[in-house]
Parts: sequence; C-alpha cells; structure tokens
Amino acid sequence: MTKDFEVYFQGLYDEARDILVQRQGQYGPSNIENLGIPGVFSRLNDDKMSRIRKALNGQVVKGRIVLSPESKRELAHPSVRDALMDAANYCLILVSLIEEEWSQLELDPD
Repeated sequence: MTKDFEVYFQGLYDEARDILVQRQGQYGPSNIENLGIPGVFSRLNDDKMSRIRKALNGQVVKGRIVLSPESKRELAHPSVRDALMDAANYCLILVSLIEEEWSQLELDPD
C-alpha cells in the first residue's frame, strides 16, 4: 500500500513541532538565547549528529556505504529517531535565531 507523500510528511512535521513546543515549555527560551547561533550549531553538530554518526558506522564497499546488521539495528533505535527529530528542530531554531525571531516568540499559555 502506498502512503500519500504529503500526509506522511505532515505527520513528521506535526511530531517535530510537538517535540519542539514541549521542550521549549520545559527549558524556556533562555537556554537557546544563552547558546546563541554558534552554540546551537555546536549542539546540533556535536550532540545530535554524533548519535546519528554512530548509528551510520558502516564500511565503504565498491564506492558505496554498506551498513552492518548492527548499524541497521542502531538506526532503528528510538534514540536515533529522537536525535533526527531534534536535528530538524535545531535547524529551525537556527533559522529563527538568524532571522532574530527566537526571543520575540512566546508559547501559547494553554
């Protein structure tokens, strides 16, 4: 059965948005403001991408990356999915910082 492209990705966007809003509610805006653009980029690169890089640890065979069975299991681990969703959100946070909007945004109180 084929899934509808727009419906599938809308679900991913909605999930990423929910995670972003939940974590913003937990941490508030100051953690991002204190990091600034370089700090957010560093967190994205160091923290989030290191988890993904570890899961993608494969071998190059005839010019192609071949994942071991262990790497394939790693990629399926919920922490990798969480890191990928966080990475998407950190990219959007960077856009908001570059556009100088982050500090102007407030969560809806309900």
